[in-house]
Amino acid sequence: MKDKIGRILRLLDEIIIKQLRAYITGFITVGSDDMIETPYGEINSNLVEKVISGAVLIADERYEQINKHEFSIEMDLEFNSNRQLLIAADELITGAASPRNFPKDWDEDIVEHMIGKSHLDRLITAGALIAAEIDRLMAKKQK
Repeated sequence: MKDKIGRILRLLDEIIIKQLRAYITGFITVGSDDMIETPYGEINSNLVEKVISGAVLIADERYEQINKHEFSIEMDLEFNSNRQLLIAADELITGAASPRNFPKDWDEDIVEHMIGKSHLDRLITAGALIAAEIDRLMAKKQK
Protein backbone atom coordinates (compact mmCIF):
# COMPACT_ATOMS: atom_id res chain seq x y z
CA MET A 1 0.00 0.00 0.00
CA LYS A 2 2.82 2.43 0.90
CA ASP A 3 4.48 1.71 -2.47
CA LYS A 4 1.25 2.49 -4.30
CA ILE A 5 0.77 5.76 -2.40
CA GLY A 6 4.41 6.70 -3.03
CA ARG A 7 3.98 6.03 -6.76
CA ILE A 8 0.87 8.18 -6.92
CA LEU A 9 2.59 11.01 -5.05
CA ARG A 10 5.60 10.86 -7.40
CA LEU A 11 3.27 10.98 -10.42
CA LEU A 12 1.39 13.94 -8.98
CA ASP A 13 4.67 15.73 -8.22
CA GLU A 14 5.81 15.13 -11.80
CA ILE A 15 2.55 16.46 -13.22
CA ILE A 16 2.58 19.53 -10.99
CA ILE A 17 6.20 20.26 -11.89
CA LYS A 18 5.30 19.99 -15.60
CA GLN A 19 2.42 22.40 -15.07
CA LEU A 20 4.53 24.90 -13.17
CA ARG A 21 7.21 24.71 -15.85
CA ALA A 22 4.54 25.25 -18.52
CA TYR A 23 3.11 28.19 -16.58
CA ILE A 24 6.52 29.80 -16.16
CA THR A 25 7.48 29.38 -19.81
CA GLY A 26 4.05 30.45 -21.06
CA PHE A 27 2.85 27.26 -22.72
CA ILE A 28 1.38 23.94 -21.69
CA THR A 29 3.32 20.88 -22.68
CA VAL A 30 1.48 17.95 -24.14
CA GLY A 31 1.91 14.90 -22.00
CA SER A 32 1.99 11.29 -23.03
CA ASP A 33 -1.02 9.03 -23.20
CA ASP A 34 0.08 7.25 -20.02
CA MET A 35 -2.69 6.08 -17.79
CA ILE A 36 -2.59 6.98 -14.12
CA GLU A 37 -4.14 4.56 -11.69
CA THR A 38 -6.32 6.22 -9.05
CA PRO A 39 -8.61 4.81 -6.38
CA TYR A 40 -11.46 5.61 -8.80
CA GLY A 41 -9.97 3.84 -11.80
CA GLU A 42 -7.50 4.76 -14.51
CA ILE A 43 -7.42 8.21 -16.07
CA ASN A 44 -5.43 9.64 -18.95
CA SER A 45 -2.52 11.81 -17.78
CA ASN A 46 -3.41 14.43 -20.43
CA LEU A 47 -6.72 15.00 -18.68
CA VAL A 48 -5.00 15.46 -15.34
CA GLU A 49 -2.62 18.01 -16.82
CA LYS A 50 -5.46 20.01 -18.34
CA VAL A 51 -7.37 20.00 -15.07
CA ILE A 52 -4.37 20.93 -12.96
CA SER A 53 -3.24 23.83 -15.14
CA GLY A 54 -6.18 26.08 -14.21
CA ALA A 55 -5.92 25.00 -10.59
CA VAL A 56 -2.20 25.80 -10.56
CA LEU A 57 -2.82 29.29 -11.94
CA ILE A 58 -5.48 29.95 -9.31
CA ALA A 59 -3.31 28.52 -6.53
CA ASP A 60 -0.42 30.71 -7.69
CA GLU A 61 -2.66 33.79 -7.57
CA ARG A 62 -3.94 32.84 -4.11
CA TYR A 63 -0.35 32.36 -2.92
CA GLU A 64 0.48 35.83 -4.25
CA GLN A 65 -2.55 37.35 -2.49
CA ILE A 66 -1.34 35.97 0.83
CA ASN A 67 2.44 36.28 0.53
CA LYS A 68 3.05 39.25 -1.77
CA HIS A 69 0.04 41.43 -0.98
CA GLU A 70 -0.34 40.15 2.60
CA PHE A 71 -4.09 39.51 2.41
CA SER A 72 -4.32 36.91 5.15
CA ILE A 73 -7.19 34.66 6.15
CA GLU A 74 -7.31 36.61 9.42
CA MET A 75 -7.86 39.84 7.47
CA ASP A 76 -10.64 38.20 5.46
CA LEU A 77 -12.27 37.01 8.68
CA GLU A 78 -12.25 40.57 9.99
CA PHE A 79 -12.94 42.66 6.88
CA ASN A 80 -14.61 40.40 4.29
CA SER A 81 -17.29 38.60 6.28
CA ASN A 82 -20.21 39.98 4.26
CA ARG A 83 -19.74 38.25 0.87
CA GLN A 84 -17.21 40.85 -0.35
CA LEU A 85 -14.88 38.21 -1.81
CA LEU A 86 -17.73 36.59 -3.76
CA ILE A 87 -19.07 39.94 -4.96
CA ALA A 88 -15.63 40.86 -6.30
CA ALA A 89 -15.20 37.41 -7.91
CA ASP A 90 -18.61 37.74 -9.58
CA GLU A 91 -17.71 41.18 -10.94
CA LEU A 92 -14.49 39.81 -12.43
CA ILE A 93 -16.23 36.77 -13.96
CA THR A 94 -19.05 38.68 -15.66
CA GLY A 95 -16.60 40.88 -17.53
CA ALA A 96 -18.72 43.97 -16.87
CA ALA A 97 -16.62 44.88 -13.85
CA SER A 98 -17.07 48.41 -12.57
CA PRO A 99 -15.30 49.89 -9.54
CA ARG A 100 -18.63 51.02 -8.09
CA ASN A 101 -19.85 47.39 -7.96
CA PHE A 102 -16.91 46.21 -5.85
CA PRO A 103 -17.01 46.29 -2.06
CA LYS A 104 -16.93 49.92 -0.97
CA ASP A 105 -14.07 49.54 1.50
CA TRP A 106 -11.66 47.92 -0.99
CA ASP A 107 -8.63 49.89 -2.18
CA GLU A 108 -9.52 51.68 -5.45
CA ASP A 109 -6.07 51.10 -6.98
CA ILE A 110 -6.32 47.34 -6.37
CA VAL A 111 -9.83 47.25 -7.83
CA GLU A 112 -8.72 49.19 -10.92
CA HIS A 113 -5.76 46.81 -11.34
CA MET A 114 -8.04 43.75 -11.19
CA ILE A 115 -10.54 45.27 -13.64
CA GLY A 116 -7.73 46.14 -16.06
CA LYS A 117 -6.56 42.53 -16.37
CA SER A 118 -7.23 40.34 -19.39
CA HIS A 119 -10.30 38.09 -19.32
CA LEU A 120 -8.14 35.06 -18.47
CA ASP A 121 -6.35 36.88 -15.66
CA ARG A 122 -9.67 38.14 -14.26
CA LEU A 123 -10.92 34.54 -14.17
CA ILE A 124 -7.76 33.45 -12.36
CA THR A 125 -8.12 36.27 -9.84
CA ALA A 126 -11.81 35.43 -9.38
CA GLY A 127 -10.86 31.81 -8.70
CA ALA A 128 -8.35 32.95 -6.10
CA LEU A 129 -10.97 35.18 -4.47
CA ILE A 130 -13.34 32.21 -4.30
CA ALA A 131 -10.51 30.18 -2.74
CA ALA A 132 -10.05 33.02 -0.22
CA GLU A 133 -13.74 32.83 0.67
CA ILE A 134 -13.44 29.05 1.12
CA ASP A 135 -10.39 29.61 3.35
CA ARG A 136 -12.33 32.22 5.34
CA LEU A 137 -15.33 29.93 5.83
CA MET A 138 -13.12 27.00 6.87
CA ALA A 139 -11.23 29.20 9.36
CA LYS A 140 -14.52 30.56 10.72
CA LYS A 141 -15.82 27.02 11.18
CA GLN A 142 -12.68 26.03 13.12
CA LYS A 143 -13.10 28.88 15.63
